[in-house]
Amino acid sequence: MLSLLVLALALSAQADSNCSESRGGQWPVTNLFVVVNKEASRQLSPAYVPKDLEVIPVELISPLAPKHQTLRAPALRAYARMHEAAAKSGVKLFIRSAYRSFDDQCRTFASKVAKFTTQFHSPERGFGYAQKISAEPGRSQHQLGTTMDIVFEELNYDFSIEKADKTPSFAWLDQHAHEFGFIMSYPFGDDDPENHGYNSATGYFFEPWHWRYVGVVAAKAYKASGQLPDDFLKTLESTQRK
Repeated sequence: MLSLLVLALALSAQADSNCSESRGGQWPVTNLFVVVNKEASRQLSPAYVPKDLEVIPVELISPLAPKHQTLRAPALRAYARMHEAAAKSGVKLFIRSAYRSFDDQCRTFASKVAKFTTQFHSPERGFGYAQKISAEPGRSQHQLGTTMDIVFEELNYDFSIEKADKTPSFAWLDQHAHEFGFIMSYPFGDDDPENHGYNSATGYFFEPWHWRYVGVVAAKAYKASGQLPDDFLKTLESTQRK
């Protein structure tokens, strides 16, 4: 067990070091519709940082999350309105994680690789599983500054694939989030007998907490489309390319 832990820590350090050497990637500037996924051609530049990031008021953040977090201004304003509307309906929504830089995602992904390498006693399985629940650096929508993980009071502000979508909070989000410009990026799938909730179309597990701001008009159109998020956004992406 000790040797596996040492290996996991080494893999984590190596992943953190390697990602800092990554180059290239697209530069979305103000594009709300840019598609960011597992494709190398869709990777964000390591240097990309949104220019209009604003500090999130502490009352919008989960009690268990870091208090200094940021979002792009349009997303933050929309989330504040949604938070207030939800509260009036008796639903308490809180941000667990918002904007993450390329380097932040390096550390996040490396920690997942280390964790699951230890859990599965295998570097290969650990890396593969980490890829299904966490984005590699440059491939995280959090770097866009318009994406947040929303947690619910009834689940003690934690994540749960099995329970989150069965809560009143999720039911409210599912019904109303598009009215404020938000869409859920990673819908449920059942494409792996050993990994309930895994969606092969997105390459990730179901994430009922992961919401992205695309604007009210686009979010309403997406809600009515029945498409997967990436397929829908690709039809809009070129209209806002700058």
